[in-house]
Amino acid sequence: MKFARRIAILVAAIALLAAPAIAEIRTTVTATASILSTGETTVSYDILNAGDEEVLHVRVATFLGLVADRSDPLGDNAPGKTVRCTRTLDTRALAPGRYILATRVNFEDRAGASHAVHHFTPLVFGAAAGAETASPLAVAASDAEFNAKSPLNTKDDITLTLKNTGGAPLEPVVSFFLPDGVTTAEPEKAYPVAAGETKTVKLPLNFAPTVVQDLPYRAVVWYEARGRHDARLLEGTIRVTQKPVLFKAFLIGAGAVLVIVVAAVLVIRRRKNA
Repeated sequence: MKFARRIAILVAAIALLAAPAIAEIRTTVTATASILSTGETTVSYDILNAGDEEVLHVRVATFLGLVADRSDPLGDNAPGKTVRCTRTLDTRALAPGRYILATRVNFEDRAGASHAVHHFTPLVFGAAAGAETASPLAVAASDAEFNAKSPLNTKDDITLTLKNTGGAPLEPVVSFFLPDGVTTAEPEKAYPVAAGETKTVKLPLNFAPTVVQDLPYRAVVWYEARGRHDARLLEGTIRVTQKPVLFKAFLIGAGAVLVIVVAAVLVIRRRKNA
């Protein structure tokens, strides 16, 4: 028995050593934005491959209010290397106010899987920072939960709450930026909110099996009122749990059996009393 146990341990150790190491995919983005005297905005990006695997077909998409810009493919990025690019946005027609410049960097790994990294930069147009009046819109977003041990339960919701404390209707636009493996059918949508109204909406999420740890998500909320733009950044978490499905099914089954037993006892007692 001891000899067989030693053989099993040796085989397991060899298999562990022979297993290929899982490459780390980790890209970081640094953005520097400058508003030019012409009213245009330049954004310079440093995209660092901080992982240990080459990533392919790097490209950049930038969003600022209704302004959107997408780069051509920037090539591949080797481990430890940085891809740099500068984009010029036509922001001459933007209303003054607070903005959030959202950046999405897309690329693929060697296996062909797609990845996205997000970066957010606050910008102020037409006024010094701190000169804005208080916003009449209050916003909040909940976390979401994915049970990694439940292959049939691959959905959850983010609860978004919009409260208009002002005297005029607003129509905020909410853009969600989700981590790898988490998707939604409506990543961007406008939500009309009447004066004094509090609106609660559910954003359905779908999870891929590759989601195995807690991940952050972001949402940019912006609206325009009285000729000014107001934007803010929301942050939440996709929480991954490990709840045994069989235990949950056992509790449900036990509860159902208990209900049946109680009902049967009540029927028997009524018949005896009759």
